Amino acid sequence: MLALQELTAWEERLLQHLAARRGLFEELDEAWKQSGLYAEYGRVLSSYVNLADAGDDPADRLEALKRAIFLLWYETAEPQELSGLSGLPESAVQRTLELLDQLCRHGELDAELHWMLPWYHNVAPWGLLRVAGLACLETFLDQSAADWNAWENQRLSSHGFEHRGQMGRYWGSMRSAP
Repeated sequence: MLALQELTAWEERLLQHLAARRGLFEELDEAWKQSGLYAEYGRVLSSYVNLADAGDDPADRLEALKRAIFLLWYETAEPQELSGLSGLPESAVQRTLELLDQLCRHGELDAELHWMLPWYHNVAPWGLLRVAGLACLETFLDQSAADWNAWENQRLSSHGFEHRGQMGRYWGSMRSAP
């Protein structure tokens, strides 16, 4: 099992690859298929899920789960040519959402998830509702729907999201957005 720092480095390399290429969506899609970027992001997701499911450090487990949640949501929220996310493994998607449902069931969502999840659900609700039968997650998302912009009340800084993969880049850029 890869450690969180190794997964961070892996994802940072993928993000550099994404940023280095420009072109039309059709060209980017073909480039990501040919280079294996889409498949590699699937392996990153699976590795985050493995760490979230069976890691030794509870803080790393939670961070890995947050990143996995972000990746499966972002796959549905942004064009694959920009995100590098396409065809994520359904088994990893399902396990991610099951782990999230368990946190909801046990009342163990941390403060970040309390403001991240409503935003994700507002922007692309199908991203977190891809697996049926996760009643606690569905209830949480329904009850928190009115708080979709709660992230704006957070004291977010790009520094707090450094070295947190694509999730960190996303939230770091949200803070600097007008």
